[in-house]
Amino acid sequence: KQAERKKYIKENIPAPVTDNVSSGWLLQLGSFSVKENANKMQQHVATLGYKANIEAVKTSSGSVYRVRIGPKNTKSEIDTIANVLNQRLKIRSQVIKKEN
Repeated sequence: KQAERKKYIKENIPAPVTDNVSSGWLLQLGSFSVKENANKMQQHVATLGYKANIEAVKTSSGSVYRVRIGPKNTKSEIDTIANVLNQRLKIRSQVIKKEN
């Protein structure tokens, strides 16, 4: 049953799209104050076939580590990924318009 489930999941998750666009749409999966937590999210997303990046941002409260996918060319690409990952990871991701 486990092998059938894995096969079903792989066949029903949209294939990742290459991230070679400088503007477009981003999907933020989470923002963490502990880098290890961001790394864990990134690794979990990778097991589902998606490449997530970690962006470190300095704030007045310290560093924050954003886990993001993209940019993608169209909002529909990001929306599709968001729907899959929100369900699989039980999260509420955020779609962001990236400007140059």
